[in-house]
Amino acid sequence: MKITWNGITLSPGGLQSPVGLRVQPSKSVQSAHPIRGTHIEHYDRGGKRHIVSWTQVLLFASPGQAEQFALTHAETLPSGVADAALGSITLKAATLAAPQISDPQGSRVDVQYQLNGAALI
Repeated sequence: MKITWNGITLSPGGLQSPVGLRVQPSKSVQSAHPIRGTHIEHYDRGGKRHIVSWTQVLLFASPGQAEQFALTHAETLPSGVADAALGSITLKAATLAAPQISDPQGSRVDVQYQLNGAALI
């Protein structure tokens, strides 16, 4: 599955598809705790959030290229809010959390990405 965000391809798809792709939905709920009441009330505020996370395994031609990628990749990613394309699905108003980049193992680097967004369309 190809995953893009803010004009950047985070997962090219094909043989380099994401590993462990998870989509976690959550609702905006407000809890009311009366001072002397015995009941707690919950109000559905109607907003939904989705957290999409996955690990991307990247293979490089040499250990030096893997090391350079691991050291500079996080700095090259833009910040801000943009829609993310997850194959044929769109995650609206998504932000990219700081990626967790593993130490290179030879010419292999594992990158853990997390997108936080609103509705899936």
